[in-house]
Amino acid sequence: MKNRLSVLLLSTFAFLASCSQLNRTESPAQTQQVNTIHSKASWISSARTVKELAAEADVIAKVKIVSTKYRTLEQTLPTFAEDGKTVIGELKDVMPFADSDALVLEVFKGNVTGTVTLLQAGGPFTNGTKINANEQYLVMDEDPIFEVGSDQILFLKDISTDPIHSKGRSMFTIINPNGRFVVQADGNLMNFSDDVNESKPTKLQTLENQLQELKQ
Repeated sequence: MKNRLSVLLLSTFAFLASCSQLNRTESPAQTQQVNTIHSKASWISSARTVKELAAEADVIAKVKIVSTKYRTLEQTLPTFAEDGKTVIGELKDVMPFADSDALVLEVFKGNVTGTVTLLQAGGPFTNGTKINANEQYLVMDEDPIFEVGSDQILFLKDISTDPIHSKGRSMFTIINPNGRFVVQADGNLMNFSDDVNESKPTKLQTLENQLQELKQ
């Protein structure tokens, strides 16, 4: 089943300061198993290269993910007739989000220290820190929830003024999936973006060198 989610989220935070709409697809398994829902987002930012990402980023930092807490946001959305324009009713939609705390290890741009909170769409449709059995779980294919304990180099937008998600907290989100690199133990980088881009760095040292050059 496919549903199109218009992200009415400038107040839901301009959806990740980037995400304009979601295409949600449910797994056919609807029994007692965990129902994984895969989704892809259309991102406002089209930045692809390190230079383009850096120009848009408020903060570029290497961080370690230390914890993740899940929560849900309920919103009422209109339903439309077959013409796609006539409103015939409304439905209540529940959208899961994840707030991950990350320890700042190194800063390439911006002014952050200590621990920062990172916002992502996705996760279980219940609140808390655990994923329970037999529940739905939303996976953003190009931006899966950060793995606790992992090191990441992230190109971030500051959404601390968002009235729905930040609520007075300092909070950030990635510019788009091109701006998220998982640092692996062997020094290689992993990126979840579907964008085929030959200029995308695959080595930690290469990315760090490019970021240092941009600072000069």
